[in-house]
Amino acid sequence: MKQKLTLKDFQDMEAIDHAVGFESITPADIAFEQYKRFPQYICVIEDANKVVGYACILALKPDVFEKFKETEINEHQIELDDIDFETKPTHLLFQSIAICPSHQNFRNVKRLFEKFKSHIRNLIANGMQVAEFIAECSTDKGVEMATRFFKMKPYKKTKHGQIYTLDGRTFMEKIK
Repeated sequence: MKQKLTLKDFQDMEAIDHAVGFESITPADIAFEQYKRFPQYICVIEDANKVVGYACILALKPDVFEKFKETEINEHQIELDDIDFETKPTHLLFQSIAICPSHQNFRNVKRLFEKFKSHIRNLIANGMQVAEFIAECSTDKGVEMATRFFKMKPYKKTKHGQIYTLDGRTFMEKIK
């Protein structure tokens, strides 16, 4: 497994976004800049040394988190300075998750979900405390993950889907 992701990896992730039909896609160069500043925001699964799935979380400043939650801003209006993995407790936005269509199977969904949980556990072990966890789900698979795996509750409709929420305590219990 790669120690550091490259711009090519993010271009592969952008191609995955297009392949799964996401309407709202963060360009690879912007996502790569986020990663260089906040490497803790993403986890990936690979096949033959190529990224075939990923999950992104962003820790947002509380005021930006609330604006996103209330649909006053969308993910493309979040600036690098709005990301804050240092403030305790942390307000997490489950930004996106995707698996390349040719790799969409139970094994890879489970691999990515387990990798995501391990990733969050590592952040918690390093002092992260979660106040609230939200996700904007725009696909059926995203809704399934939010409701089935995390037992998140629908909060508000958006242009691209629905925002789901989960309080920090419940989220931390689900990640154990």
